Amino acid sequence: MASFAYTAKKNPTETVSGVIDAPTLNEALRKVSAMGLAPVEAHPFAATERVAVAFLPGHRAVSFARHKVSPRLICELIRQLYDLVDAGITIIGAIELMERGTAHPLLKATLGGMRQRLHAGESLSSAMGAYPEIFPAVFIPMVRSGEASGRLAEVLGSMQVLAEKDLDLRAKVTGSLIYPLMVLGVGILTVAVMLTVVMPKLTALFEDFDTALPPATELVMGMSRFMASFWWLVAGVLAGLWWALQQYWATSSGRAALDGLVLKVPVLKEFIRRAETARVARALATLIEGGVPLALALGTCLEMVSNVVLKEDLADVVREVKAGTSLAGALKHKPQLWPEAAVSMVAVGEETGRLEKGLYKLTASLERDMEGTAGVFVTVLGPLVLLVVVGVVGAMIVSMLLPLFQMNMMVK
Repeated sequence: MASFAYTAKKNPTETVSGVIDAPTLNEALRKVSAMGLAPVEAHPFAATERVAVAFLPGHRAVSFARHKVSPRLICELIRQLYDLVDAGITIIGAIELMERGTAHPLLKATLGGMRQRLHAGESLSSAMGAYPEIFPAVFIPMVRSGEASGRLAEVLGSMQVLAEKDLDLRAKVTGSLIYPLMVLGVGILTVAVMLTVVMPKLTALFEDFDTALPPATELVMGMSRFMASFWWLVAGVLAGLWWALQQYWATSSGRAALDGLVLKVPVLKEFIRRAETARVARALATLIEGGVPLALALGTCLEMVSNVVLKEDLADVVREVKAGTSLAGALKHKPQLWPEAAVSMVAVGEETGRLEKGLYKLTASLERDMEGTAGVFVTVLGPLVLLVVVGVVGAMIVSMLLPLFQMNMMVK
């Protein structure tokens, strides 16, 4: 069955767009009319055209190629939903207000699709679950438990806290790497400018020398001549290499190789492990506190692990827990997944029947450790990168000054 993108009038002032499955174009137009809309335009739908689609009841989510939703926008969306529901506004009313209030095309389309589903009788958890590109999988069982217990507003509040904490954690991870990467980028740019602009001018001074130049000077001059003449080739090779690596990393084997390599880098591996553990522990605590069974909550948290190697280890833990093993017992079999201290806190939480409290304390402890590790990155890694850059630039400058020292010695 083919898919068709359509534009239709909902009323004299409102136009909607969407995608619909139908065997022929005429049948697609008939289905649009049956929805109470006035078709304006329709054409065969290609995967590259997935932009701001208003979803229909019964459709699963569609990926968007041109519009992205940042974690910050997701956090803001959850906060708005919580504020409106907590103020006593109905779910449908809250979704309609949010739909009218957002200018983001993907969010507007998503909220419009949710509104249609809610009017069709679906629950909020079902409507949210239809859009996995927007709502993380960890939110769906939380909303479902809130609907079942009548504590939806409270659960939405917990979701808001979880989203904000996750956003803060992402910021800490990114912020710890910004300074070293900036120093490295400036260093690479400096070396490129010296080889293509500065060194060729200095090279002209040595062309009339009757004596042989030092090997270091010859090497730098050769690199400079090559870069000045073939900088476009170097740029093309580097761009092609980066593209090839991106394509390789996009594959499952490439992503696993990259994530495995990251976990072998000293200091960085502990930082990544603590970051992943903190995210999972906080989400797991929030789910358990909301009444979600441990096995289901743990399986849902798999989606929050970005490192493929650690995700596979956690999947093994999920299987053991589903088979009847305690969470602490399953984690002991994967020492590379969670630190030993974390496993001990989980064991105490299970023994006392307050696992979520232990997980919250674990999260706070891991976040404090991460702040210390982030400080190490900024304090040590940044100056280390700077030292390497200064060393390379300094070596180039010295190599170009050697002939001048040599000439001065000959004059004396």
